[in-house]
Amino acid sequence: MGAFYSLIAGNINYAPGACERLEPFLSSRILGQDMALRQISDAICDHLAQPEPARPLVLSLHGPPGVGKSMFHLLAAHALYNRQPDRPGLRCPGLDCAGYKVLYGMDYTADERAAQHSALRAALLDHVRHAPESLLVIEEYDKLDCPMRGFFRQLLENGATANATLNKAIVVLESNLGYTNLHDLLLRAGDRSKIAPEEAQRVLKDMVFSRWLAEGCEDRSDTMKMVGMVSFFLPFFPLERRHIRQLFHMRLAERAAELQKSRLGALQWDDSVIDFLTEKARLTMLWPIPRHGCRSLAGGDMGSLAGIACHLSLGSGGSCGLHVIGWVSRTVWRGWSLSL
Repeated sequence: MGAFYSLIAGNINYAPGACERLEPFLSSRILGQDMALRQISDAICDHLAQPEPARPLVLSLHGPPGVGKSMFHLLAAHALYNRQPDRPGLRCPGLDCAGYKVLYGMDYTADERAAQHSALRAALLDHVRHAPESLLVIEEYDKLDCPMRGFFRQLLENGATANATLNKAIVVLESNLGYTNLHDLLLRAGDRSKIAPEEAQRVLKDMVFSRWLAEGCEDRSDTMKMVGMVSFFLPFFPLERRHIRQLFHMRLAERAAELQKSRLGALQWDDSVIDFLTEKARLTMLWPIPRHGCRSLAGGDMGSLAGIACHLSLGSGGSCGLHVIGWVSRTVWRGWSLSL
């Protein structure tokens, strides 16, 4: 249960002990992003330790799709608003992390622009008004047009507007922008462990500044102010083979535990299954796995790989085939497409 629960709004305040829970919870579920997770956890703990922060904490996450950016803020919401973030049946997104809000739809046509601006402003201000301790996420923020970027700059700069106070909030700006910059960093360093956080921060900050300056939404000084309001620019690097292998193993183990607990059946596999999935993911460029549903793949065993992709996707609700050695109701299946 959160620190404060509203019958109308749900958990809208950070729950006691959030700082202590955050890094262990994130690190146990997100692989290959140790640098970013350490910085994020330290920054959030510093922010939560201030009774009245002067400004919101703004984190800018950069990297290719499917490497943990969206998973990070969902898991962070679990840990920030709940004393037991891994409790079964947790409604998050939902009442158990009602302070968590993700804004989409930043890319739209000119005809829709005025209506969308109004709707986004209203949704943002209404949320912050009711939940000052918000975890506010703006996906694909690099696609903000000039008027919306100006609105966010004023909001972050002032910390309060239209009876909404943002100072206690944690704002996550998520973008695929910077993927090639991170790839170049990895090539030069040879290994992610050799990249200094300060170097990654500088590269990403300079890249965002150059991009925004070229768009000409405001004069140079205002662009510098906007970039300066971001507390940290954080790299989410491409996953390596070892990370993909670990992730497949983790997701299969989670699914097996769910089946066993619900007594719907059981799931068993050996290392060859993990090897198969990892290799197919690499060869077909399936990884990163889509966040919702199966990706259509052609040929032979690829249907089974699409099935596991569906089940490993956060939020996927469909039933897909899983090609493993397993059993259901004491009947053994080998190499069949098992519907889960």
